[in-house]
Amino acid sequence: MTTYERTVCNSNGNSSNSEKLRSNGSCSNSSSFTRAEAISNSTNNGNSSRNLLQFFAIVFVCVACYWNSAQCELVFDDISAVRDNKDLRSYTPLRNIFLNDFWGTPMRKEQSHKSYRPLTVLTFRFNYWLHELQPYGYHIVNMLLHVVVCLLWRRVCRLLLLHCVGAVGASTPSLIQRRNILRINTCSFLAALLFAVHPIHTEAVTGVVGRAELLSSIFYLFAFLAYAGAVNTPTTLLYRQQSSLHQQQQLQQQSVKKQRTRWSVL
Repeated sequence: MTTYERTVCNSNGNSSNSEKLRSNGSCSNSSSFTRAEAISNSTNNGNSSRNLLQFFAIVFVCVACYWNSAQCELVFDDISAVRDNKDLRSYTPLRNIFLNDFWGTPMRKEQSHKSYRPLTVLTFRFNYWLHELQPYGYHIVNMLLHVVVCLLWRRVCRLLLLHCVGAVGASTPSLIQRRNILRINTCSFLAALLFAVHPIHTEAVTGVVGRAELLSSIFYLFAFLAYAGAVNTPTTLLYRQQSSLHQQQQLQQQSVKKQRTRWSVL
């Protein structure tokens, strides 16, 4: 049994409950994801240079693919969302960003598009404060956001592979565990590279208004990673195991009551 399992199973001070949890496999199953993450982190600590190289490779590929977009002008929806949007100007009250739609029209008006993206407009206003309507700054920010999305995507792929492949079981030798972790890290790196160069992202990165999609992707992936981290902490695992034990006790009590009811009827 690993350190995580001993901590979770023995923290309630009841050895009999720990034995029950081990017998039904709840400890090993619920903490396998945490154990995988612990072994993966230790492997990554020993290969920090490889991780750093992969980090710079992803950054380089993203910038190389979209560097020419920095020379593009404001086109199509960029004109309405940036050039003609008064919410970007310094003389416009900041609160208008939270009262108007994506195009600067008050939400209360009938002709409003009802597309509410205040965070995206706020980043546009920051760009305008730095360099007004010079398009290169808007495109560079989009490139940087695309880099962040690709790095987060690498992290998500790594977590999913660790969880789905089940490469780090308790009985797996340490050398095989580290080899599996290395393969998983390599696969997640390749997935991030493919994600970075995939042409379907061209509109979201090259078009300034595509920043809304980039920001939504960042927050979505961050939320997933936060959830994955929250459900696999030792405290959460202990709570889930105690809840499972409590449910089993309730089922046993209900079964005893049913048997007593049957005997009383007879």
